Amino acid sequence: MPLSEDQQSQTSATALLPNPHPDQIDGDLLQARALADKFPGSPTALARLAVSEVSFGNRVSARDAAKQVLENEPVDAPALIAASQVAAGLGEVALADQGLRRVLVASSAGSGAKSSAAVLAAGFAANQGHLERALELLEGYGSEAGAALKGAVLAQMGRCHDAIRELRSALRSVPDSPSTLCNLGYAYALAGSTRKAIRAASAAAALAPADRTAGLNLAAFLLSQGATSEAVSALDRLAAHHPGDIQMVLAAAAALHISGDVKGALKRLQRADTSRDVQEASPAQREELRICIDLLRAPAQPRKEVFGRALDALERCDYRSEVIARLLANTAQTTADLSALEAAYSALVERYGRPALLAVEQRVAFLRFEFDRSLKVAVDRVREEPFSADAHIAATYLLSMHEGDHQQAARIGMAGIRRGIGDEVLCNNVAFALAMDGNPDGAQRVLPDLSECDLALATAGLVKAVRGNLEEAIALYEEGERRLREEGDLDLADIVAAGKAFAMLAAGRKIPEDHLSRVDRRESTDPRFALVHTAIMREASAQ
Repeated sequence: MPLSEDQQSQTSATALLPNPHPDQIDGDLLQARALADKFPGSPTALARLAVSEVSFGNRVSARDAAKQVLENEPVDAPALIAASQVAAGLGEVALADQGLRRVLVASSAGSGAKSSAAVLAAGFAANQGHLERALELLEGYGSEAGAALKGAVLAQMGRCHDAIRELRSALRSVPDSPSTLCNLGYAYALAGSTRKAIRAASAAAALAPADRTAGLNLAAFLLSQGATSEAVSALDRLAAHHPGDIQMVLAAAAALHISGDVKGALKRLQRADTSRDVQEASPAQREELRICIDLLRAPAQPRKEVFGRALDALERCDYRSEVIARLLANTAQTTADLSALEAAYSALVERYGRPALLAVEQRVAFLRFEFDRSLKVAVDRVREEPFSADAHIAATYLLSMHEGDHQQAARIGMAGIRRGIGDEVLCNNVAFALAMDGNPDGAQRVLPDLSECDLALATAGLVKAVRGNLEEAIALYEEGERRLREEGDLDLADIVAAGKAFAMLAAGRKIPEDHLSRVDRRESTDPRFALVHTAIMREASAQ
């Protein structure tokens, strides 16, 4: 995400314009065609022709001219660079990259041409997710022109402090660059400096008020600090530049919902649903809007019902909603959901790349009991989505329960908390990891409010056990179990009951032989029970 729309347009060069009427052809295009006829095979003439043709929407002619430059000799660095920009704008990224590589290895190309080619090639690589390749190009042919892109790549790699240094350097050369400011805000947020992130994102949004990335980032940073009204105002300002865009309505409603204003969120969505805008929205946007309305109207719907609604909504929009796909993944919990989730994943893969579907991929692996793969995908997802609560929750849970790597679970979870992710389940997972690692004081500091989170009662019990107070610990576990049974979540209540074993082990006690009987009966059909059983046995064998 760090690459803003502004910056991506610089690296892919040529925007695709609507097809003009033939009488719009002016002297520039006629002159370019005349020069290409007069000097057949000339790279300079063909590159100019490609640029002129694409500027008038003549895609086939532009592609043909660009290909002649990129595939044939001789090497003419300026012509190759121009043709590569045209080819990339037409979707021929591999061909464009091939042309830029020719510039980089040509002995006749000067340092300036090689620097320009490296920055363009790095931009193509970054947009395709090849971050190491992008960084290699930028470091091998370093220039001030590539500092902003290098900073964006470093931020996307998670090297936030290096990214901040590069981006601040780029701003000294071009102080009013919205894309550089936007990426600087992202890097600051990644480092946990949210106030600095807000200042940078605010400056980016002021310079480019219609830029979606700048506006959405600003709203997210404000929301992480509890500034709901300011976040919604930022989204409203952005929405003014995108009238009729349902995504802006969904974003504002999400901000209100996260802050606890469910009525305000529902009101916004319902107003959009009765407007003319919804008729012009894509099928995916309409389905997202309506499923959000359903969930806000009845927030206590059974998980299976929400899972079924998400499946139906995905089918109606031809599997073109990443938002609904994530909802589907989050509500799939047992092997009974696996076949439907696998079928949906197969359909989704045809429309999205892997990074967009990591949440679904991770859940499929989890329900298949492929915990090694599920963990790997969960950690990949944290890297791809460093501000996602769901990503951090999955990674911390699997690191503790499957791997027993409590230090890594705490490290990843604390990094998320420092970035402003205040989700109570994440805080509970971090507290569990810290307690299991023998750090009850650290666990106590991050525990969520016990009155708001039933799971936190069990973790508070674990903290008591680590401190040597087993009787108080068991009482807290049993209170958490009681609450969950009263609320009807019998599966989670059984897991909490089994979890008392962690407290016993932490206090140096043996587990009663029949303690895991309920878990044993479920571990072959429910991966959550399998993980609890494995984790308890691992801790018991370590004593």
